[in-house]
Amino acid sequence: MESEKIVINNYRIDFYRVNTLIIGSGVASLNAAISLYSLGQEDILIATSLWGGGTSNNAGSDKQTY
Repeated sequence: MESEKIVINNYRIDFYRVNTLIIGSGVASLNAAISLYSLGQEDILIATSLWGGGTSNNAGSDKQTY
């Protein structure tokens, strides 16, 4: 992951550059991250507001799928 700070209209913003961005931390997102990592992709960023708080956590679909 590469990072830098940029300034736009006097606001300083942290800017990150990654190969793979995964949004969310439900079962499907974490499965995607693990699968990509096992294939050799190490530059992965997971953006989430709550670990394990995906739709599958609320609906129980992970119990049916996995």
